[in-house]
Amino acid sequence: MGLDKQTDDKRIEFLQSCQRFIVDKIRAFHCQERIKIVFEPMGTIRDLVCQILDKAKEKGQSGQVAQYLVGAKLALRFPDLKISNDSYSTADQQLGRAGDFLVKDTAFHVTVSPMGKVYDRCKQNAEEGLRAYLLVTDEHVQSVRAFAQERVDGRVAVESIESFVGQNVDEMASFSQDQLVAKIHELLTIYNERVDKTEIDKSVMIEIPPNLVP
Repeated sequence: MGLDKQTDDKRIEFLQSCQRFIVDKIRAFHCQERIKIVFEPMGTIRDLVCQILDKAKEKGQSGQVAQYLVGAKLALRFPDLKISNDSYSTADQQLGRAGDFLVKDTAFHVTVSPMGKVYDRCKQNAEEGLRAYLLVTDEHVQSVRAFAQERVDGRVAVESIESFVGQNVDEMASFSQDQLVAKIHELLTIYNERVDKTEIDKSVMIEIPPNLVP
């Protein structure tokens, strides 16, 4: 940049402008808001998951949030198993993974935008003797089931992310309202911990509503 040909004052001015640029970026990063949700005590956990995904969609983060929600749910459901926690941008093939998550002999694929490659991955799972779950948002369930029947000969279970997370949390809470509040808090806490460990962008984390905090 020819800084060696500039005067000391010019070089200092340039370096200070670089520092201001970096400080502004760091300040903007730390000012990013987490996903804000409202917890309605008489609402369903499924509705809460829908709300989280809708808020994430507004911020262009629905894919990340969906994956971390499913990971948190699996970690909550199976505390004695190691549930993988890789960054959202990491591809399955890059890590040699069977899917986004592998629980014993079942591979889980999470996507909010089902594309051809995910069906190929499910077919590969079946050929390798693994069971496959394809988790998508409610709006895609029917079309994805039909497409999976055609592409994978029905050898994949297609479920909605909202139901997969919601129903399991209800069951873990023994369908008790008091226990449900505690389980939702635990789910969101695990979610935030998993995001914090792998993502640089902390705005993917969820701000836990005050009426969920013990």
